[in-house]
Amino acid sequence: MMLLPLPGLGEGAWEAVADSVLLSALVVPGLFFFGLLSGGDTTDSVEEREPDRRITRTHLLCLRNQYVVILVALAVVPVMWLGVSIEGTLSKELNDGAVASARVVLDRIAMESRRELESLRRDALNMSHFPSSSGLLRCKSAGGVDPHDGPTCLESRERLETLFRGYMATHQDSVTIRLIDENGLERVRVNMVDGTPWVVPASQLQDKSKRYYFREAMGLSDGACYTSRLDLKMERGVVEIPYRPVIRAAAPVWFEGRARAVIVINYSMAAMLQRLDPSVAGGALVLANADGVYLHHPDPSQEWGDQLGGDARVFRDWPQLERAIQSDAGLTESGNRALTWVRVPIDPADPAQHWIMGIDWDRAELFGASGMLTDRVTSVCVGVGLIAVVVALIMAARWGRPLTGLVTAADRIRNGDYEVRVPMGAQDELGSVARAFNRMAETIEQHTQGLESQVRARTQELEAQKGKVEAQRELAEAMNTELTALNLRLESACLKSEAATRAKSEFLANMSHEIRTPMTAILGFAEVLHDEGDLSLAPDLRVEAIATITDNGQVASEAALAANDAGTPFDVVLMDMQMPVLDGYAATGLLRKRGYSGPIVALTAHAMESDRQKCLDAGCDDYAAKPLDRKNLIETVQRHFLKHSQSVESTECFA
Repeated sequence: MMLLPLPGLGEGAWEAVADSVLLSALVVPGLFFFGLLSGGDTTDSVEEREPDRRITRTHLLCLRNQYVVILVALAVVPVMWLGVSIEGTLSKELNDGAVASARVVLDRIAMESRRELESLRRDALNMSHFPSSSGLLRCKSAGGVDPHDGPTCLESRERLETLFRGYMATHQDSVTIRLIDENGLERVRVNMVDGTPWVVPASQLQDKSKRYYFREAMGLSDGACYTSRLDLKMERGVVEIPYRPVIRAAAPVWFEGRARAVIVINYSMAAMLQRLDPSVAGGALVLANADGVYLHHPDPSQEWGDQLGGDARVFRDWPQLERAIQSDAGLTESGNRALTWVRVPIDPADPAQHWIMGIDWDRAELFGASGMLTDRVTSVCVGVGLIAVVVALIMAARWGRPLTGLVTAADRIRNGDYEVRVPMGAQDELGSVARAFNRMAETIEQHTQGLESQVRARTQELEAQKGKVEAQRELAEAMNTELTALNLRLESACLKSEAATRAKSEFLANMSHEIRTPMTAILGFAEVLHDEGDLSLAPDLRVEAIATITDNGQVASEAALAANDAGTPFDVVLMDMQMPVLDGYAATGLLRKRGYSGPIVALTAHAMESDRQKCLDAGCDDYAAKPLDRKNLIETVQRHFLKHSQSVESTECFA
């Protein structure tokens, strides 16, 4: 769980908040469900279960549930906040106390470790200033005798070996003491073997010029001491087995103004590490160097990862520690584990050289008292919440019952039951609403009764008027039947009249053609003039006109087409519409189909407008009814002649 950075609230407090939120998530839906089961009157009618009725009740229940939620919130939130505040303060004190207790253990262990390291550095510095340490080197440079106090090189070596053996005899945790000259060669070395100091023969002395602690110590000033990192003892480049964790104190030997050698004490830390675990109750002590490599761990396989090829690191197990390590001490958490730690400097001259010493706890064990307090506060909040829920449900039911009665009464009024009334209830706001509702119901009932009486009177009036309307409707239907019969007789008379008119027109046309039309006489006279008369006395135009008079439509159309093809078209064609072989309609259609464009004037005894349109539809340019009027005929012929002549001239000019 993420802890919010609010002052005075520990993680246990926020766990209590989370428990309360979880409780609310379980209780609130239960309240709504309870409201749905307990709300409303069980005597609702069928009509009250209609969709709009369900919607109304749902709104009411939502209002009731809001009362419940508000009451629960008013009861639980202050108690929960007070409990969380108290729990946060007490938990912080308990947690700080638990961390402080762990810090006391760590500080004590760290102080013992620093005391041992400080004693080791002091011993190395003292040995670097012994005359025997520098005397051996002076003898060698002076030709075998120390010019300072006169001993030979052998005597100086023996003095130094005696000094080393005596120190190791009183410091059983010492592993090796050696004197290394400025070239990195061991001059004297004493090892601890089975609890007894043993001087290493000259033939077994080694070259340590490439070891980091030798180079670091040779660069120090007089009176300074270098403390190496804690690692496994190596012999000729190989880690010794069994593993021996050692730390080295190296002090330079100065004479003649510069460092001529280095005193190195290898000190075993195994005993100190073994003493650590019994000092920690309920947790496991861990120790790591500045790089995070475990030097001591409850699981030995996690130790010495840099030398044994492992990858275990304290920073990998506790990621937050790498950012916090610049402090002197602290508490780091990861999952259900907690690490109380201190930063232990191991070399005053090099602040970067330090150990990370910590105690790995089960978080529940470290903060057990705080967890118990959190449980108690949570229980109190839950109890208060349950009490508030019960009280809220009772109050909501008390408030909701009158409202449910009002809704039920309103629905019954909507369904036509105007006699319904609601109980007055107490002399409070709900009682005032009930009284106002009853007054409204009485008013609605009175208005409804008045409207019903008016409706009955109006219905009687409408019934009386309905009888009159029915009589008038029957009279209108009889008159309509009579008018329909009259219309049928008129239509029959019109049809007979039109048939008589058509017969008369056809009779007159035939009689006019046979009796009144002078065309038969004209044909006879023309034939007599052509056969027997003296045509030389007539103008050429009259002769030509007489020669082109034909007695049937076939000959007339062929003559007109022949004249048109010869380039001497007729000026005007007078087309009798009743001729043998081809009548005038067919002859005119044939001419127009063959491309004849000259004027054609129809001559017919049919004088109706439809007959005129029939001639025009056949292709005629004009129409003349029989009996012919000489003047009108001449004007008609002249008009079409002039019109056709002008059209021909304009066409020729354009071409």
